[in-house]
Amino acid sequence: VLSEMMAMDRLFSLMKITPLPVPGRLLTYKNFMLTLWARHCLALTQEPLPLRSDEFKRFFEGLWESSEKPKKIKISAKESFLKWFSDTSGEDIYEITQHSGRTFEKLFQEIESEYGEVSTRHLEAKYISLFLVRG
Repeated sequence: VLSEMMAMDRLFSLMKITPLPVPGRLLTYKNFMLTLWARHCLALTQEPLPLRSDEFKRFFEGLWESSEKPKKIKISAKESFLKWFSDTSGEDIYEITQHSGRTFEKLFQEIESEYGEVSTRHLEAKYISLFLVRG
């Protein structure tokens, strides 16, 4: 676990993105990183700002293989995440997967566990913790 944390810390230092305070929300490496990736997928600015609820719903709808529950994240979404992380950090995709692949896979499993049974119309910003979303 310590080596995974050190690898993530190293990758974040390469990204050179300074988090902004998010009033009323706990900022974690997970919601910071996933929000930046979602902003990239939606072609929004790469400022570390929360997503609007409608933006998150648009991202959410494109994340899944199908609408069958429990939903699974598309392989292409995982690949997009790795490419974005590589482009943002300057680190090679192979190196990222060697040092942080297990961490990222657990993160995707957590997303599936948290949101795989949730319909887009039932999403509420106050219950979303893995992404920074404002109502």
